Amino acid sequence: MGLRSGRACVEVAARVICACEEATAALPLRVALAAAFWFAIKLCKDEASSTERGADAALRRLEACSGVPARLILAAESRITRVTEEGWPECS
Repeated sequence: MGLRSGRACVEVAARVICACEEATAALPLRVALAAAFWFAIKLCKDEASSTERGADAALRRLEACSGVPARLILAAESRITRVTEEGWPECS
C-alpha cells in the first residue's frame, strides 16, 4: 500500500483486533481487519497519510486492496476508536 511503516501498522492492527474483540465481533472479518488497519495507519501517523490528501489516498488504496467500501471502513474505525477511548481511562 506504499506505507513506510507498514510492519508497525500491521502489528498495531493485530493488537487492536485482539484488544477490541467486542467492538469487532459483530463485523465481518474483512471489515474488522480493514478498520483496524486504518486505525493503525492513523495511529502510526505514517508520512503517506500525514496530510489530508495523503490520508484520502491511503484510504482509497485500503478500499481497493480490501474490497471494503471506504464509508464502512470509517464507520467501523470510529467504533474501534470509541472503544479504545472509553477503555483507556479504566487502565489508568
